[in-house]
Amino acid sequence: MTVATATEPRELADLGRQRSFDVQVLFGDRRQEHYRALARAIIERLAEKTSKPLLLGIHLQDKSVEAFRAILQEVQQRLSGVAPPEDDDFADFEGRVSLDTIKVRSKYLWRHDLTGPTPLWSDPDMKWHLGLFTSLKDLEPKFVDTGGRAYRWEQGDAADQELRLFLPVAATTQVKDVEFQVAPRSLRVRVAGQPLLEGELWSEADVQDTYFELDGQGESRVLVVYLAKARVETWEEVMQVCYTWAPAGRYNEEIRISVPIREDVVASDVDFSLSEGHLRLALKGQKPWLEGDLWGAVDPEDCDWMIENDEGQRCIVVTLGKLHVREHWDRLLKSEEGLGGWSTFEPGSHKETDLAVLGSLEYRGVHRMA
Repeated sequence: MTVATATEPRELADLGRQRSFDVQVLFGDRRQEHYRALARAIIERLAEKTSKPLLLGIHLQDKSVEAFRAILQEVQQRLSGVAPPEDDDFADFEGRVSLDTIKVRSKYLWRHDLTGPTPLWSDPDMKWHLGLFTSLKDLEPKFVDTGGRAYRWEQGDAADQELRLFLPVAATTQVKDVEFQVAPRSLRVRVAGQPLLEGELWSEADVQDTYFELDGQGESRVLVVYLAKARVETWEEVMQVCYTWAPAGRYNEEIRISVPIREDVVASDVDFSLSEGHLRLALKGQKPWLEGDLWGAVDPEDCDWMIENDEGQRCIVVTLGKLHVREHWDRLLKSEEGLGGWSTFEPGSHKETDLAVLGSLEYRGVHRMA
């Protein structure tokens, strides 16, 4: 799960272009102590480089919007005191906070080689920019959960026509092990037959200029994807919002689908339809999150959806009652690749029959053990 994002400056100075710098924190499995440490790291590094007495020890409550907003305001106020007085635009500092996301952005930051032995701390007008860079560049990069694997990604300003994705791979990985497919709206990366990244892109890619390479050795081995943008724009994510699904119920007689949504989405915004095995889920007037023929048969009268809050993340949860309880679903939609379902049920058997059989087997099993 994403914990923090910090884009890094370029190696060389580039004083003539607009520059934005984002820091993003998303709530994940790492809880309160990590956020406190992250907050202290930001404040202490800024205090060290700007020589300003920033407050320490701010206690962040788990998933507290107000606590995170307070820390942004504190950083903004303290930094404003060391901004270049002759050009207030350089001090443009923006923070946005929601239930599960924090974004801090500073505009018009100069690029400079921070890895060199003599950074330009002697120049007072550079202190603010370099202080912000230095305080944030070493934080954890953005990591996105991909089913047990993770990747990080970065991009520069809006004029940067390329995203760079870093996917950890085994030390022995070779080019011949990589399956790489890219289309204007989709990306698929597999290594040795195992999926690393697959799905619909956030926006349109330039297929001709997109490529990958392997870098690093041993435990540092990574597959780097250079994803070219089709037009000048800033991507908010690499992939479109995706759904998760899993069997549910006592006998796995249901399929449960979860789709993350924004805080402002209400039930009246949702467009849900299920007809003759074809499922569609979207926001009204927008492109569907999920649409296609279901992998197996369902009972329309035993299907519904609702909006739930799952550990701070609002989700649309769709529950589908299987028509054949003992049918195994390898995929959610027929359009997704994979092998067919396991025919562990008799043709023509229905939910009531399956449940009766399963209940009978369970009863006899318990009786024998007694």
